[in-house]
Amino acid sequence: MSFCAQNIYDGPRFFSAYGTLPRSQHGFAAAPEWSALRNLILGSPHNSVAQSYVLHLGCEYGWFVRWARENGAYYVKGVDLSEKMIVKVKLRWGCKDCFCRRNQLRDTRHRKHHSRRRFQSRVIPSAAL
Repeated sequence: MSFCAQNIYDGPRFFSAYGTLPRSQHGFAAAPEWSALRNLILGSPHNSVAQSYVLHLGCEYGWFVRWARENGAYYVKGVDLSEKMIVKVKLRWGCKDCFCRRNQLRDTRHRKHHSRRRFQSRVIPSAAL
C-alpha cells in the first residue's frame, strides 16, 4: 500500500497566509505556550539540550531548530514535508550547523553513526512548536 502525505503548506495561498501568523514572524516570543512546552521538552527547568541530538519532525519555519542549536545541542536535524518551509529555514537561519531536509516523516533516516548514540526521548506535537 502506497501512502503520500498531504502537503497543503506549499500551496501559494496557504503559505502566504501562514507567513502572516505572529508566531511565523516572531517565533517563540509570539507563542505564549512556549515556556510550558520548553519545560515539557527539558523535563525540568534545570535541564538543557546541551550536547543533545535533536530531531524535529515537522520543523516548519525552524524556530525550534534554531533554539536547540543556540542552546548547545550537538546535532540538530529538522524535517518537513514542505519544500517552501525548508527553503524558509535555510534562508532565515542559514542552517550552517543544522540539517534540514524535505521528507515525509515515515521516510526520515538518521546518519548511521548518530543512530548509535544514546537519545533521551521526549515527544512533543510539532504543531505546538
